[in-house]
Amino acid sequence: MKKVGLIFILFFITIEGFSQNKIDSGELPNIDSLCQIGFHYEIKDLKFIQESKKLLEIRFHSFSMFSRSCTILSFDGQAWQLINIIPSYDSTVNPIYDTLKSIPQNILQQNFDSLKRNRVFALPDFYCLNLKGIVYDGIWGFIEIKADAFYRQYNYNNPCSYFEMNKDIPELKNLCNVVDLFKKMIYGNNSTSKKKNKSKT
Repeated sequence: MKKVGLIFILFFITIEGFSQNKIDSGELPNIDSLCQIGFHYEIKDLKFIQESKKLLEIRFHSFSMFSRSCTILSFDGQAWQLINIIPSYDSTVNPIYDTLKSIPQNILQQNFDSLKRNRVFALPDFYCLNLKGIVYDGIWGFIEIKADAFYRQYNYNNPCSYFEMNKDIPELKNLCNVVDLFKKMIYGNNSTSKKKNKSKT
C-alpha cells in the first residue's frame, strides 16, 4: 500500500513539474502574413531576446522626448518576472536594472492573459496601418516577443491618440491597451519596496 502511495506521489510531482514548464501562448500567427518594419536598438549588457533562455519573454521598449526604457515580462517555466531597465543616453554609463519583485505572481499572470486578449502576438506594425491625423509627441517604441522558437517585433506610436482619430481601426485599440498594461505594471502595481538588481537577461 505504501508503495502504491509513493508511486502516486511521484506521478503527481512529475505531472505538476511538467505543467509548470508550459505556458499557454494561444495560437501564434504566421510571421509571413504580418506586415513588419524592422527596428533595432541595443541596450548595454542586455542580450538579444533571441538568446534568452526564458520560455516566454515580451520586451516593451518605450521612448519619449526625454527618456527611454525597456520593460521585460518573462516566464522561465516556474515563475514570472518583471524587470524595468532605464538605459543612459551616455553609452559608457551602465543601465539601471530594476527587478519589480513586489508584484504578485498571479497579477503578472493576469497581465499576460490581458496581453493575449489584446492580440499582443499578432498585432500589425503601427506603420503598416493606413491612419488619419498626425501626433507630434508622446511615447513611441517597439515590442519584441519570444515564445519558444517564435519571435517577432513591431512598432507603436501614440496608439491611444491615433485611435481617437481612427475609431474604425480596432488594432489601434489593442495597441493602446498593450501600452497601458505595461505602464500599469510599472507605475500602478508596485507600491511596496523595489530591489535594484543589476542582472543580465
